[in-house]
Amino acid sequence: MSERMRIKTAIVTASANGLGRATAIQLASEGVHVALVDMDEAGLAETARLIRDAGGAVDSWIADCTAESEIISTVAAATKMLGPIEALVNNVGGSAGKDAAPLHEQSAEVIMKVINQCLIATILWSRAVLPQLREAGYGKIVSIASDAAFAGDTNMSEYSAAKAGVVGFTRAMAREQSTFGINVNAIAPGPIRTAALDRLAPDVLARAEAGIPLGHLGQPSDIAKAVAFMASTDADFITGQTLIVGGGRWMH
Repeated sequence: MSERMRIKTAIVTASANGLGRATAIQLASEGVHVALVDMDEAGLAETARLIRDAGGAVDSWIADCTAESEIISTVAAATKMLGPIEALVNNVGGSAGKDAAPLHEQSAEVIMKVINQCLIATILWSRAVLPQLREAGYGKIVSIASDAAFAGDTNMSEYSAAKAGVVGFTRAMAREQSTFGINVNAIAPGPIRTAALDRLAPDVLARAEAGIPLGHLGQPSDIAKAVAFMASTDADFITGQTLIVGGGRWMH
């Protein structure tokens, strides 16, 4: 166990690939027993293998991270196997991707899908683990927002709104749960080199990179390290905050 880690167990949603995988690996490397949750069975198995090969402790559950019934049953199953859950990383989310469009051209279906993935799932997972954290009198909730919540990216109205909702939710939850020793924070990534980003057209990717003062895209490990910091005792006096990790693309 890392000296800075008090938590022993953590759920990481959408942990089959990308930021979720990197975060799970980082937490496991610091001695946390990680519960992986995703619908991607092959990706989930690969994340688990990487953690075990490095000597970490991990278990995994195949579930839809946006379905309330599966959220509740997964938290119950993980608790039964691992013991009390002490941290939650709300990583599930996603933009419209290839369906991105200006709001006046966007479908209600895509709008609701993005908001459900990015915001509603974050609220439901947090609600599901809160009774355990409150009973323990200590715990960490770290949610993945986005610098789009601040920058308001073009053709991403619903995504920017949903991620801004994560920021507001984080602040409200931090106030609600502060007397129970629960820290609630968020990480807002800028453009990060994931498979989803690599699917963008080269010119779009080049423009994204050109807009970063540090001159390069971030790596999943950059976000994983920030999440681990917020989940550690190093951040015990930090709550209700959103840390932007985006190479300076948005400054405030």
